[in-house]
Amino acid sequence: MRLRLVGTGDVRVEVGPREDRVLVEGVTVTLGGSDEPLELNHPADGSPQVINKWGRVAKSFEDKDDGFFDALLSSTREIADFLRDECGIEAFLHCGSLLGPVRDGDLIPNDDDSDLAYLSVCTNPTDIALESYRIERALSAAGYDFVRHSTGHIQVMFPGRSMIDRYYVDIFTCFEVSGWFYATAHAHEPMDSMRIHPLGTMEVRGHELPVPADPSTIFVAMYGPGWATPDPSYQYETPPQVARRYYWWQNHFDAYREDWEDFWRCNSSLASDPRPSDFALWAAERLTDGAGVYEMGCGDGLTACHLAADRPVLASDYARPALMLARERAERADVDVRFFQSNQYSTRQTSHALHEAASLGGPVDVVVENLFDGMHFLGWDGTMRVMRHLLGLGGAALVGVGGGCHGHDLAADEPRGDRFWNPQEFADRLDRFGMRIDSVEIVDPQGPSPRHRYLIRKARP
Repeated sequence: MRLRLVGTGDVRVEVGPREDRVLVEGVTVTLGGSDEPLELNHPADGSPQVINKWGRVAKSFEDKDDGFFDALLSSTREIADFLRDECGIEAFLHCGSLLGPVRDGDLIPNDDDSDLAYLSVCTNPTDIALESYRIERALSAAGYDFVRHSTGHIQVMFPGRSMIDRYYVDIFTCFEVSGWFYATAHAHEPMDSMRIHPLGTMEVRGHELPVPADPSTIFVAMYGPGWATPDPSYQYETPPQVARRYYWWQNHFDAYREDWEDFWRCNSSLASDPRPSDFALWAAERLTDGAGVYEMGCGDGLTACHLAADRPVLASDYARPALMLARERAERADVDVRFFQSNQYSTRQTSHALHEAASLGGPVDVVVENLFDGMHFLGWDGTMRVMRHLLGLGGAALVGVGGGCHGHDLAADEPRGDRFWNPQEFADRLDRFGMRIDSVEIVDPQGPSPRHRYLIRKARP
């Protein structure tokens, strides 16, 4: 497990035996010179957090009251009923939400969500994905707020205070391909060993919820034969060949999103600064006459709001807290910017963004700051396609890379992404997509974090 903590205080690390190994035995680590215990409480609302099996700091059930659990389980039942009634999908409790009640008679105290899954009726990866998108359309039509992690994982969000979700309900796709059972980007077991249907029910804190016919077959597939013994240090160990199948069958739309959402929740004060960044000033001087603007990866809307003074502006980001801050900024500045959520890793969502950008009319300038150097390589092609299409309308792309938010140096808690910047690789990728660099400026070229600013145009039809 790799973990990056930002703060001061003492951390005592105790990791028990795993098989015949003792990884760490009672080590105290001091961060920042303080001898006070380091608290993992959420900086936005003070709620306790844990380090989960994904190696992330996350909220947990530890301080929650009966009202919280009643709401969580009612929402879980609501989503299960919705999937059955509106989509013809028979969902059941899954992962920790199933393991705790079966093994311990209650929810796992350090869990942080509710998990549902369903067994797809399809056996081809493309059809399995299309089935999940059918569920997505139904959820959207019903007004649910959700995030798609992959073509096999939807997370339905239930609001809490301000930018913090109270809880969420996962919907995982389990499926069979060529006689093998797959689930939750990890499981890989012979299908004939699984006993999922017909579903049964189980009472969890007074709520009757659907469960597989034999939950132990799910547990063996997910956690191995030792599932009945609690293991606080458990981590998924997915064989490489299985991981590759999940990666290319279901893709991954979530790279760094949770990091950025955490960043904006913890740094919302940045959105109170009305001063435009140097990049925003640079971009404003180079916009095409009469062009609208589409900004991808807009963050808290600083650049979009500055550019909206004399032209229509559309802006998107995949971090929901950032969009909340951006809309608040636009309201304070009394400018008209249309913000919407879009994920550069999803071809469906970038195609929708092109549809939105068409409403600007005429030429469209594309503005992109700290996106290419802050995203996973899987997001490059989708972003390039949007740029190529919109530059065909006569505008230009203004791209900034290097440094941190608002032109500052990279903050300690700012997501790094793929920060190693290769200008030649960028130019080659542009050429492949029929674009060329018209000009490039390098700010502070000898400094620790040089900033590149590109003016890009379409090279050929």
